[in-house]
Amino acid sequence: MTLVAAIYKKPKRGATAKLGLMTIGLLIVGLPIAGVSALFAHQQGLRHDWDIKGPPCPPPRHSWGQILLSRAPHNFSYGGVAFSHPFGGADCASVPDGPFITRRAYYACQFSEPIIVSVSVGGRTTLFEPGPGHHATVSVRGGRVACVLGGWNEA
Repeated sequence: MTLVAAIYKKPKRGATAKLGLMTIGLLIVGLPIAGVSALFAHQQGLRHDWDIKGPPCPPPRHSWGQILLSRAPHNFSYGGVAFSHPFGGADCASVPDGPFITRRAYYACQFSEPIIVSVSVGGRTTLFEPGPGHHATVSVRGGRVACVLGGWNEA
């Protein structure tokens, strides 16, 4: 071997260098997979948690004024949908709308004993009267409003 060949000879990689390269390779591949897996699990959890089954909410039997009397309703907007209810609280979420990872979502709100709920979307207002002692879950999917009696804390 000549002196020039000895100077320019590449040193052999040791076990530490190979382990470092393998670790970097696993991180490059593993981190995106872990991120996608976490996003999928989160979206599946939302789909499961907000899939509330129950009978449909009955149409209103009383007028809004008969129930409210002089009480001011709780008004709020979520996802471009206006909600009003006189009693209880509300919890809303954007629920992924599809079986896999997606950016499409529908809106769902759960009300704790609202007595009556008003939902306004696209210039149309829909009223539901779950009545006293009932939770109600309202979903707005593709401009269509649906309401079921029931929720997470339903006794």
